[in-house]
Amino acid sequence: MEKNTTVVSTSVKILKVILDITWYLSWVGAGLALILIIVALSGVNLDQLQVTIPAAIDFYPENTTSEIPYADRPVISEIEGKARILINPERAFWKVLVCIFLPTIIAAFIWGLKHLRLFFLSIKKGNPFDEENPKRLRKLAYLIMIGGPFTGLGLIFQSLFILDDLSVPAGEIELHPDLFLEYVVGGLIILVIAEVFDAAVRMKKEQDLTI
Repeated sequence: MEKNTTVVSTSVKILKVILDITWYLSWVGAGLALILIIVALSGVNLDQLQVTIPAAIDFYPENTTSEIPYADRPVISEIEGKARILINPERAFWKVLVCIFLPTIIAAFIWGLKHLRLFFLSIKKGNPFDEENPKRLRKLAYLIMIGGPFTGLGLIFQSLFILDDLSVPAGEIELHPDLFLEYVVGGLIILVIAEVFDAAVRMKKEQDLTI
């Protein structure tokens, strides 16, 4: 029994280290995003800025690869269900995307990671039935359930915007929208775990009162 406890404790420590590394890297990413926002607002032409859309390129039989024109710049295409595109950064849409959509995603990621770190920290300290843990798990669950479809809708909107100006002379392009519904399922599972922790917290309270 003592051996199993040691294994679990080691696993938690490893997960905590991974979360800590991810936490600090996320702040580095936030800093880079801030630089990108400043660059976008300053009017600098980001000639090599790329986006990936959930679209498949169906080339005609005589073509296996192609450069697809987008405005006055080429598109680097991939056949594996996605197209990676060099965008036209002069369009106002991209400034809106960089200044609103990108910070929202990063802020939501950092907020969720914060609660996950606090959850594992309480377990590492030997207090898994902390009263705040069910609340942390619920917040994380709702974030995942909302964040997945929100990201999917954002990618669809972005793709539709691109496809309005995109032509494929060497074939046809077909949009493959994805609402990331698996995130909703994952969020529901975390909600169930939160309820289990909530029941355990209540039982612990009752036991402490009895003692």
